[in-house]
This record gives sequence, structure tokens and C-alpha cells, in this order.
Amino acid sequence: PVGPAGTGKTESVRALGALCGRHVVVFNCDEAFDLGATGRLLRGLCRTGAWGCFDEFNRLDEGALSAVAQQLRFIQEGLLSKASAVEISGRPTPLVPTTAVFVTMNPGYAGRSPLPETLKRLFRTVAMAKPDSRAIATTTLYAHGFSEDRARPLAHALVALFELCGSRLSSQSHYDWGLRALGPVLKTAGNLLTTTSEPNALLRAVRATVAPRLVQEDAQPFDELLRAAFREDALVQDDGSTQQEGTDALVDAISVDRLDKAFTDAAQARSVNASAAW
Repeated sequence: PVGPAGTGKTESVRALGALCGRHVVVFNCDEAFDLGATGRLLRGLCRTGAWGCFDEFNRLDEGALSAVAQQLRFIQEGLLSKASAVEISGRPTPLVPTTAVFVTMNPGYAGRSPLPETLKRLFRTVAMAKPDSRAIATTTLYAHGFSEDRARPLAHALVALFELCGSRLSSQSHYDWGLRALGPVLKTAGNLLTTTSEPNALLRAVRATVAPRLVQEDAQPFDELLRAAFREDALVQDDGSTQQEGTDALVDAISVDRLDKAFTDAAQARSVNASAAW
């Protein structure tokens, strides 16, 4: 699978393995992976017949990718010929017929290596597109017991809030405003629904899961965005508008003066924290 972050590349492989009754082992690739480490992992997969998923495979350097391509070709040829063993890194290894290898890639990130042609020929590419976060959030809220009248506008407001946080708050390495970050919020909202109203459950879920991860300078701007998103007149009804139109409607509902002041205070706090005296 190939596509941007948060599109379900790894989860799709796991789900396919579960449907086929296969154990899936996910390996998070990085620059520390060398030929020896990859060879040991492949030998383990061949011995057990498990499925291996090498996540972010193109993070390996080009030299390692070329060497791994040779090992994968031996495994593929062994499976096609129904061989009982295959040679990996110069060592004969038993080959269970259920063995399979998958790789995921995010080609849009900096520092990623292009796959050599010898490796591309060993895999079938599956392109993963950016999902509709609004529809996914709405369906998840339905599943957790939210009413039809409330689930759509609340989901739209939540997605719009995350869009604005991604563009307006500071850039931090641990921030994630994509689909992966929506999951814990929606799950927590479902757990809180038994004790409070639907809007309040989602509001409390956002505060419980997102607020602890914010740096100090982003706390006040986030509160302004949150208050605007969950005002009754800011909950955008599901009238067929696009996600961008919903975000624009939320921007119109925000108090510009209060938000500008919050961002000014955040910028001042950022400059103080970056000073030598601090």
C-alpha cells in the first residue's frame, strides 16, 4: 500500500490477514535496519508462515533496499515453485507456504528513498487515498449511540476543529490532527455518553484527549477554537456542503478579536521561551 499518513495502509494489511486467518507481524522500518536485521526477520517469517508488513519501507537507504530485493525474490520464487526451503543471507531456511510479505510507503515525506525497479516488480501497488474524515467520524458517533440529529453536526464541527488546529496552532513533532487522532476522541465520547449530553460528551472527550498534549503557548488559542466549534450556532448541519465549507463556516463563527489576542499572547510566549535568558 502507498499513500499519505493516516489512510489505513498498515491497518488494511492487518485486516486482510485477520480475514484470511493469518498472523500479521508489523515491522517499523528506520535507518537502523541493515541487511543482517532484515535477513533475520525474513527467516523468521519463512519458518513460521506468518505475514510480514514492513511499515514505511522506503525509509531504508537505497543500498539496503537493493539487497532486500534479492532476498524477497528468492522467497517469491520459492513460493511459486512450492519449495520446502529457501536460501536467505546464505543460509537455507524452511519455507512455509503461507508466508507473505507486504510493504507500506509514504512517498510524500522527505528523506524517503525511491524503490529500485527490481523491488517494484516484486509487489503489486495499492494506492490509498485520503479518507473522508467527516463521514468516518459521523459513522463512529452513530456506532457509539449518538442520535442522527446530533452525530452529523458534531462530527463536522470536530473535523473542522482539527483542520483549524493543524493550520493555526504551532508546529510540534508530537502533534497529530489527522484521522488517527480522531479515533481516541470519538471512543472517549462514546464512553462518556452514558453520563452526559451528546455535545458535552464530545467536548469533554476533546479536552481529555487533546488538551494534555498541547504546549503551553497553544492552550489559550485551542480553548478559543474549541469554544467556537461547539457553540450551538457553530454546529454545521449536514446539508451536503464540503468539508472545506464546513471549516469556513466555523471560521466565520469564531470571535476574531479574541482569537487574534490568543495568538498574539501565544507568539509572545513563544519568543520568551526561545530567548537566551529563558
